[in-house]
Amino acid sequence: MISEFSYKNMENMNFIKSFYPEITEQNILNSEAGKLCIIINYAIIYYNDSMKKVYDLISKKDINTLEKCHKVIEEEIKKETENFIKNSEFYKDKKLYLYFFNPKHRIKSIISTNLSLKKPECSFVLVTQEGKDKNFLNVSARNQSMSTDMNQLMKQAIQGLNNANGGGHVAAAGARFMKKD
Repeated sequence: MISEFSYKNMENMNFIKSFYPEITEQNILNSEAGKLCIIINYAIIYYNDSMKKVYDLISKKDINTLEKCHKVIEEEIKKETENFIKNSEFYKDKKLYLYFFNPKHRIKSIISTNLSLKKPECSFVLVTQEGKDKNFLNVSARNQSMSTDMNQLMKQAIQGLNNANGGGHVAAAGARFMKKD
């Protein structure tokens, strides 16, 4: 509920507060629970979505390995965020940032979310070639102010493309399409 922002739903926030009464929407990501979510999420990213591997680390209480995974992913996010700042294209009239990159791990969603939280009035579209199938590009689109509907933007962007899919929510969406398109 924390890492995917469903805590913004009052029922979910009340559930979280039943375990962590001090949590508010403003401090949730920096809370003990928020930090644990980030560590676990980064381990999942590090192990390429191997929930079993991460579950085993948690079961064994192997905090050192979880923290090592966290450090590797955190460093890559920092490096790629710096690269975004240097190399992204900005379309002032649309308040749109566009950036293509090839990260080692699947971090585009985290970066697009982090950037959009810092500049909620802007749209961020990050494109990567990741995964085993190098014939596809993957997109993460964010606009925290919801002034642009990212779900509709992704659906329009892939309309008419073969083997493409996409969708999401007003503030956050994604897409996947063939590189040749």
